[in-house]
Amino acid sequence: MSGLFRRGMPALLIASTVALFAWTQDAGQEQDGKKAGHNHAAPAGPAVGEKAENFITKTMSGKKIELHESYKGKLVLIDFWATWCPPCVREVPHLVEANEKYGEKGLVILGVTLDGPRIPVEKVTDFTKKNDMAWEQIYDDATEIAQAYQVSTIPTAILVDGDSGKILALKDELRGASLDKVLNKHVAAKMKAIKKKGGTSTP
Repeated sequence: MSGLFRRGMPALLIASTVALFAWTQDAGQEQDGKKAGHNHAAPAGPAVGEKAENFITKTMSGKKIELHESYKGKLVLIDFWATWCPPCVREVPHLVEANEKYGEKGLVILGVTLDGPRIPVEKVTDFTKKNDMAWEQIYDDATEIAQAYQVSTIPTAILVDGDSGKILALKDELRGASLDKVLNKHVAAKMKAIKKKGGTSTP
């Protein structure tokens, strides 16, 4: 995986996705990533205002992307999730609605699916088609990207400005009913900024 991260950070290899994210499987998968009997604090992770970790990878459709270069004029909603995670599945309708509402206004949803390697890519593809998840998904490099972002529970979402690379919002404010409110605010601000510069959001 050499070259995955641009800022000199080596790809962080782990044994498997299942080993890292097993807390969601435990205790009936209904504790939103909080494994029963363990109270140690999760890593602090990225913060609003910081620059998001860059990465270069290919999506499940074969598209090569680089976070800091591929989404100029856009807002990128990075969604860490898995098909076996009930809280993640509950978020899907909100994401579908957001994609339909803001997709033509500069929002790009980028899924990072933590299903591999136990759940094959074909099953993830079937799941996304069945649930109208019409956005790109990262599968092969998902665990390394999750490690770089210090993701300790799923679902986890991070909203990134495609021009500055800065984190605009993350985690709980990008879940459930609050997702639309936050996206509406940042999409409007982005469109206003682009209009002020006399440009347009790139397709």
